[in-house]
Amino acid sequence: SGSQKGPGCWVGVDRETLEGSGLSTTSVVSSTGQHHSDAFAQVNPLRKVPALKDGEFTLAESVAILLYLSRKYKAPDHWYPEDLQARARVDEYLSWQHTALRSSCTRAMWQKVSPRGQGPLPGW
Repeated sequence: SGSQKGPGCWVGVDRETLEGSGLSTTSVVSSTGQHHSDAFAQVNPLRKVPALKDGEFTLAESVAILLYLSRKYKAPDHWYPEDLQARARVDEYLSWQHTALRSSCTRAMWQKVSPRGQGPLPGW
């Protein structure tokens, strides 16, 4: 798991799901380029966050990680319903937000934090 400031980088997993699962998290400081390291490339060859390592299995992309964890740890029905049609609505939203919001939010974020398109502000 990783952390980075920007859209699409936070995957929410409730505390109840994490407790007793054996999962742990590791912060990745993208402002220092940590996600470009050879060590991180072993988890995600694309060198982007978020990423998941579960034993020898690795996975990238926030929606894929969310679905994997929801299925592996049998997320409560209010998070990821068992009912096929209700689950399809959740999947529909996840697909929509990933494609419809991400580029617009990223553009807005860069306009806010980047002086005249010069790149991120110090500390990012």
